[in-house]
Amino acid sequence: MKQKPHLAAPGGSQPRILVCDDAATVRALMAALLGRDYALLLTASAEEALERAPGFSPDLVITDLMLPGISGRELILRLRGIPAFEEVPMILLTAVGESEARAEGLEAGADDYLVKPIRQRELLARVASLLRLRHTLLALSLRSRELEDANSALRAAQDRLLRSERLAALGSLAAALAHDINNPLSLVTSGASTLVSITEDAMRLPGPIDAERLATLMAELHDVAREIGDGSRRLQGVGRDLRIFGAGAGAGAGESALASRVRAEDAVRSAVSLATTRPRGGPAAPVEVVVTGSPEIDAPAHLVALALLSVLERALLAAGPEGHVRVEIRLRAGHAEIAVTDDGAPIPTAMLPRVFEPYVRLHPTHQAAGLGLAVAAGIVQGLGGHIDVDGNLKSGACFRVLLPAGTG
Repeated sequence: MKQKPHLAAPGGSQPRILVCDDAATVRALMAALLGRDYALLLTASAEEALERAPGFSPDLVITDLMLPGISGRELILRLRGIPAFEEVPMILLTAVGESEARAEGLEAGADDYLVKPIRQRELLARVASLLRLRHTLLALSLRSRELEDANSALRAAQDRLLRSERLAALGSLAAALAHDINNPLSLVTSGASTLVSITEDAMRLPGPIDAERLATLMAELHDVAREIGDGSRRLQGVGRDLRIFGAGAGAGAGESALASRVRAEDAVRSAVSLATTRPRGGPAAPVEVVVTGSPEIDAPAHLVALALLSVLERALLAAGPEGHVRVEIRLRAGHAEIAVTDDGAPIPTAMLPRVFEPYVRLHPTHQAAGLGLAVAAGIVQGLGGHIDVDGNLKSGACFRVLLPAGTG
């Protein structure tokens, strides 16, 4: 009978088959039927098979069930205990009346069995089938290792990219901070120098200072003190934002944060009051507050108001004095949802992924850029909430803040 072409091993060599049978006639038959297409190791006992199997590294094991000494069932059981043989297919040779022992052999780890007397066509078909399975498993294992290596390399590349991005972001943050700090710091430095100059001039004046000159000096001192005060407050604001941004929502909250609660409407109206009364060089857009439910929020009032203030200030800036800002409050799935929508220019699509990064200018025409939205995101996330932005509106943007609502 013409034999089917044998399946080459993954390395290109002949597949290796270990045969264990104490009958010389069976070993001879195996050699005649399989020897041309496969590399064979013929053994007469389980002890010999166990000794020589690791060095031969077979792709398939064929063993008689009834062997002198260690049985074929025990041979399979012991081979399965060796890590290198866990996935090696094994065929059990049995006699017609050995159904119970055959079942025990399969339970021990055999993958298939052949009933004696051996039929050539069936033997070749079973061997080819199990070797194809072995070949597929080896290929899958190799592919799995390649994928693991590729994933490891990808993770390493991603880590390097993230580190580079963090360094770049840190550099941008440092540059922006230097700018934000230098401006008010120059006011303080210049003011201090002016104060020294004014006092030295006053000390050099001969005789008593008349009322007119004193009034002039006091006016100059007042202007300088105001500039120093403005610069100091701006520096304090940068320091406050940095502290909250760096330490998260817990900054200043203390251990009582979890026990603190505030009505969502109260926090919103407090933030609206602050946002619309803070000086910004002109009138602010009107802010409409719509309340469809005002759950309590499990968070300190000042932190919630501070987060909302940052969002509201951005909305007022985007809307401009002729625009409109709408704040909606409602209960949603156990959370207080506060949506802040403006009708100003939409946020450029390319900027949406960077909305909550520090010192990002969302509109080319907007002069303000700072830690505002980054602080808001840090506070909200630190309080167990979530903040996102819908920038795909025809005009403006909608920022949604979700914070855990109080129960009981």
